[in-house]
Amino acid sequence: MIQHYFKIAFRNILKYKAQSIISILGLAVGFTCFALATLWIHYEMTYDDFHEGADRIYFVGRKNLVENENTIFASSRLPYAVHKQLKLDFPEIESSCVWDYGRMQIDSIQAPDVSLARIDSSFIKMFNVKIQEGSSVDFLYFPDKVAITEEAAIKLYGHTSVIGKKVNERQTICAVVSGFGKHTNLPYDFLGNLIQTTDPTTKNYTTLIRLRKGTNVDAFQRKLAEAKIEIKNNQGRTDISKNLGMVPIMEYHYRPQNIAIQIHYLKLFAAIGGLVIFCSLINYLFLFASRLHIRAREINLRKFCGSSMSHLYLMLTIDFLLILLFSGLLGMFFIELSFEAFKEYSEVEGNIYTEASLYFVIISILALCMASPIILKHKNTIKGNRHLFRKFALILQFSIGLLFIFSITVLIKQTHFLRNTDVGIERKGIATMTCWNTSEGELVQVNHEIKKMPFVNETLLNACSLIPFRGNVAGVFSYWDDKKEEDAPVAFNIMYHTLELVRFYGIKLKEGEMLNEDDTDRILINETAVKKLGVQHPLGMKIGMYTVIGVVKDFHNTAPTVPIHSMMFLQNVHSGDTKGPWCCETDIIVKYEVGQWKELKQNVDSIMELQLPGRHYILLDAEEEYEKEIQSENSLIKVLGVMSTVCILISAFGIFSFVTLSCEQRRKEIAVRKVNGATMKNILYMFAKEYSILLVVASIFAFPLGYVLMKRWLEDYVEQTNISAWIYCVIFIGTAFIIILCIGWRVWQAARQNPAEVIKSE
Repeated sequence: MIQHYFKIAFRNILKYKAQSIISILGLAVGFTCFALATLWIHYEMTYDDFHEGADRIYFVGRKNLVENENTIFASSRLPYAVHKQLKLDFPEIESSCVWDYGRMQIDSIQAPDVSLARIDSSFIKMFNVKIQEGSSVDFLYFPDKVAITEEAAIKLYGHTSVIGKKVNERQTICAVVSGFGKHTNLPYDFLGNLIQTTDPTTKNYTTLIRLRKGTNVDAFQRKLAEAKIEIKNNQGRTDISKNLGMVPIMEYHYRPQNIAIQIHYLKLFAAIGGLVIFCSLINYLFLFASRLHIRAREINLRKFCGSSMSHLYLMLTIDFLLILLFSGLLGMFFIELSFEAFKEYSEVEGNIYTEASLYFVIISILALCMASPIILKHKNTIKGNRHLFRKFALILQFSIGLLFIFSITVLIKQTHFLRNTDVGIERKGIATMTCWNTSEGELVQVNHEIKKMPFVNETLLNACSLIPFRGNVAGVFSYWDDKKEEDAPVAFNIMYHTLELVRFYGIKLKEGEMLNEDDTDRILINETAVKKLGVQHPLGMKIGMYTVIGVVKDFHNTAPTVPIHSMMFLQNVHSGDTKGPWCCETDIIVKYEVGQWKELKQNVDSIMELQLPGRHYILLDAEEEYEKEIQSENSLIKVLGVMSTVCILISAFGIFSFVTLSCEQRRKEIAVRKVNGATMKNILYMFAKEYSILLVVASIFAFPLGYVLMKRWLEDYVEQTNISAWIYCVIFIGTAFIIILCIGWRVWQAARQNPAEVIKSE
């Protein structure tokens, strides 16, 4: 009997080929997007969940003094002795450790980039790192010994029998240890000892703690923020670590500064996939209900011949689920086709098929729950509410399609605005070069060679770049002229060498005068700082020991979702200031002719290879770095673009299917109208009018909802585009044109049939 029902279901799929293909494709595409997005979200939110007590492990660092929602730490690195002192001062801490991450130099083989983590025994104990081969722990105490993970040994040497092998001229492998893989915030290929210094306050490391079970995390965070950890060095001076905060290890990776695509965009991606599934399912449910109406005579005949309600329910359920089964199989095929590209883009690893199968089962159960009332009460549903259900399905599809198109249009407009609007500083034709372990004389020589390139216009040596932002000096000021008692201290990003930076980046002076070469006590501030200070006339006011002589216009040098910070610009370091331009990481900033980026990079590579072989350096283009700041928006455009296209196609095919079924069911009505004098134009107008009304109703729902959603989304940006009236008009007219194309040909076919033949066949 079951086999017979499967045959009937398969024959119905072949009988309604167009409608079946549309339903299968729509459900498969939606399922694919939903499964991939959900896998990505799950992967990002489960970093390091395999550690013992992972839900109690935290990164500890100094909180950001400057307001920035995207980063919690001004510095995630603390002096070595802090982690031990934390454990002594806070009984809530079960264990603590430090970790230092860097590159591993490998000789004698052509190896890809490999990483070296410098640790001590506290890291081994806290994370239960096991020695797989060998018994020596010399790598914890001697700089000439290292341990290698099993995965790295196989990748580099092809086997794990590597104890005693020399990695480079200085280091030898003494043990093979267990690794964490790639799904971790603490990756490593090699383990070595911490770089020992005589001063416990000079060398900073990433600090981690694990809290005891049952600890009140909120209370501990408040306690930690109020604490001051004092460490004395060998000269008797005291280093004070304060304003500390912590981030759960399983949340650290998907924070915006680490993940390429923001996590709420991934959730939106999954929601979009769910909407496509829902839209396709509504389309399929209506087609299924319409087919039940067409099969009413068959169903009544089966009942007359003795079929029970349970048998009819089973037959119709198999008919319904067979489409879902085919869509699931096709979805798995789409996942298989796209998974390699998806892994390369998202860096997600693992087996998706188990999770995808679970999602498919859940979707099938939900779909069956939605279809059961139609199957159980098909007579009442079809006869009484058939037209109402059809109109509801069409309005829903139109609404979702319009919402997608509206959202993608506003998103493209906003991204174009961010890419082309004046951000307040020049970013095209500017590159930033950072070198490590390089002397001042060597940098001067490299800078001299770069300046000789014909397409290089200017360079700055030992300056802090603005894109990417390298200035890491921050100051909090509690005093300024006209400060009110209730005013909170204001945190500033502090920039040095202002004259060079203003000229190089084209920063505009709003009011006041520019600094002089020998200024040490006079400063410039930006417009945001004026607002934060709450003053009307900033010129001449005192902020701490400094006098404000000018205000520069605000500029953007970070993500467009990040508010502009309060900034202070100095020319030279005050004699009493302990922080100076040496706090910047950037060595050389280059201004070159736009379009010569590849040539610049090739020439710099040649210069470094010739003059400083083996030195590690990074050359970054400011325009490319700014593009990374809006990478989430660019990715969302691609996702919404694909999903909008899919939704439009599903809606278009759905309309075509609805019109086809409607024409089949209304053949007699069309014939009678033609007999009574209706022309082809009248019949086309009748259908066009009906669908136009449905489009208007859908627009009434979709456009206000889209406006509210996109207006809320735009509020996250400091610079916002406007939602113009032409967007609504273009989308409505374009959608109406697509509908006319969908219904025109099918209605024309139905209207040109001979009415006598139609009535005779009825």
